[in-house]
Amino acid sequence: MRDGIHLATPDVKRVGRRLANLVVRKEYGQSENPRGPKLERIRHDPITQKIYFRFSDLTGGFDTSARIAGFTLRTAAASEIAAIYRSAVDPSDTGTIVLSYQGKLPDGTKLVYGWGANP
Repeated sequence: MRDGIHLATPDVKRVGRRLANLVVRKEYGQSENPRGPKLERIRHDPITQKIYFRFSDLTGGFDTSARIAGFTLRTAAASEIAAIYRSAVDPSDTGTIVLSYQGKLPDGTKLVYGWGANP
């Protein structure tokens, strides 16, 4: 089954490899195993209405054709702000994810990943 909240077999295998790498790194001290994506920095550009996420510890970068899902904008009271219209990997830097939104964001807006059924 492959939909917004379920993983397909290749995705389950990828998650399994990542978890196994973390275990052998932590429990057996084998530091040559990749750590996995680590959030390096977030940059918000209100002029272009984009939010940039730069990751390090990637092996090859994110797949530019992959569907990026799970990000939402929320008010301070946790209500969703339906402003994100595009989520994509930056083709000029495959370690960066770009969220494009429209409109002025209210003060106190929070960026959330994986809220409820949104993976």
